Amino acid sequence: MSVVKLFDPLAIGNLTLKNRIVMPPMANDLADAEGRVTDRLIAHYTRRAPGVGLVIVEHSYVLI
Repeated sequence: MSVVKLFDPLAIGNLTLKNRIVMPPMANDLADAEGRVTDRLIAHYTRRAPGVGLVIVEHSYVLI
C-alpha cells in the first residue's frame, strides 16, 4: 500500500490539482450589499489561491 501525502498532486478526470489542499466555500461577507464581487473579495482569493490545489468560491451575484 502506497502512502498518499498532502502535497502530492491529485488527478480527477482531466483535472490535475497541484496538491490535495482544498479551500471550501465560506461566507466571508466581502461581496457588496447586492452580492456583487468586490476588489476586497478578489484580493481575499488571490492571497489564498497560490497555496491550495482547489479553491471553491462562495456564492456571489451572477449577471446573465
